[in-house]
Amino acid sequence: MTPGTQIDYERMASQAMVMLRQGNYDSAIQIYDELLVRFPAYIDGWYNKGIALYRYMGRNQEALAAFDRALQIDAEDIDIWHERGKLLLILRQNDAALQSFERVLTLRPNYRISMEGKAAAFYAVERYEDAATTCDQVLALYPPGHPNTLQALKTKAMCQNNLAKFKAAIQTANRALRITQKDDSVWETKGLALAGQGKFQEAVQCLEYAITLNPHNQSASENLIQIRQTLEDHYAVESS
Repeated sequence: MTPGTQIDYERMASQAMVMLRQGNYDSAIQIYDELLVRFPAYIDGWYNKGIALYRYMGRNQEALAAFDRALQIDAEDIDIWHERGKLLLILRQNDAALQSFERVLTLRPNYRISMEGKAAAFYAVERYEDAATTCDQVLALYPPGHPNTLQALKTKAMCQNNLAKFKAAIQTANRALRITQKDDSVWETKGLALAGQGKFQEAVQCLEYAITLNPHNQSASENLIQIRQTLEDHYAVESS
């Protein structure tokens, strides 16, 4: 790498990483900017700069530009493609995100986290059958109950809810709950499936527990209000 010396390159990269670990993101970006002027082919610099920009600073478009610049250096780096896909989901560029995850899976077909990303992208564009199928591909990689299947089970259950396959959604959510009882989103999904079956009391219990686990779960709170109202309306009709 030129201009500059190898010692300068290593020192600056180390300084930037220290700044990131300390949460001093502005200083880290300044160091990366100087480093990348001097060493424009330093792919990890572009990658780490992109990570800092979108994960910690909310500067998503700049992060995307950093990832794209890194891919000009190495178009087969699966970590960059994966992070690019995650960022594109945040930007709601769901079709482009899907393409990024598919690029990873072309390079490494059984890369679990990108399979999960692909399922999330399918879900975002309301291709629920495709998302569920992708989740099944993840599930096929591991024995039942393996912790690495949790995200796939969560996404699959949500897909089944959207496809009005409420019994299947409950079964899938229960599989996730056998892995952990502490995930509020699983309890919320199970609650919605129970509500879809007309089991409103059980749905309320699931949603209340989801909110106990995570008081900041806004969607669970909103769904709980709606289901309680449905339950009240149901009792009002019965008593009239």
